Amino acid sequence: MNSDPLVSVIITSFNSEKWIREAIDSVFDQTYPKREVIVVDDGSTDDTLSLVQPMRDRIRFLHQANSGGLAGPRNRGLQLAHGEYVCLLDADDVMHPKRIEHQVRLLQEYESVGAVFGDYLNVTEAGSYPHTHFESCPELQDSMAAHGENGKLILTPVECRRILSAKNFSIPSTLMFRKNVVTKVGHFSEDLKRCEDFDFHFRIARQFAVGILDEIVVYRRIHKENLIHDKSIMASMSLTCRKNLLRDEVDSVTRVRLKHYIAEVQLELGNMLSGQNNFRSLFHTLDSVRYRHPFQYPFFRNITKGCLSLLRFR
Repeated sequence: MNSDPLVSVIITSFNSEKWIREAIDSVFDQTYPKREVIVVDDGSTDDTLSLVQPMRDRIRFLHQANSGGLAGPRNRGLQLAHGEYVCLLDADDVMHPKRIEHQVRLLQEYESVGAVFGDYLNVTEAGSYPHTHFESCPELQDSMAAHGENGKLILTPVECRRILSAKNFSIPSTLMFRKNVVTKVGHFSEDLKRCEDFDFHFRIARQFAVGILDEIVVYRRIHKENLIHDKSIMASMSLTCRKNLLRDEVDSVTRVRLKHYIAEVQLELGNMLSGQNNFRSLFHTLDSVRYRHPFQYPFFRNITKGCLSLLRFR
């Protein structure tokens, strides 16, 4: 076994002039030495390119036309990657100095593990959140308490999918995976302009065991330009993603959990669209019945609001 395998760090950026240097520096500051940095810029129109220019002798840099999502630049980065292991980092996030070292060691220790996730802490201009993300994932915490050892937990494919389908503990910036897993699970889906990361993570968990490091590996920056703030698009893409995954899911427990999630997002989207597009609001509300029984307050709330709005505009 290679004691120090090369790790390819893929940083995706779009108009990231405020944060790109700090993100790259956090990779240079890693305790693990054998790494390459690949920055894929997805059509920035700010000063990102000029800020990265002085680093061009230390990184591999690709600028491309804007793709409208993150799957495309991540896939371009994978095409350029030479490493045995790959880790991802969004240009507005910052790695903990020991992130790569600790994730590499877990992958080396457990040959059956295809990917490893770590915990993260959200930070804003005002300071950091009081709790890490894993602390908001009770089922993951229960598994760690019952089966974890020395801050590490190995989830079987079924265990991982069951937890993910109920509560997403993953973000791209905390992921490291063996590059050869892509040959089995495929690349990021460029049909998804949001939630392409969850889709990719879930497909990894169909084929491989997944490692969990119960420690902060990344500080995720929360700001007004985050893509997650467009709630209606996020909800719509989340539905498309989960419906696609449901179609191919074989585990009965995971199927039920995916259905419940889909129904809840349908109702949430129906509520968001009420008064803006009442026909779509009613469609999503009624469609939720296919995935979960309708006898719940959000269903009746949306139906009442939608019908009253339609009557008002007759």
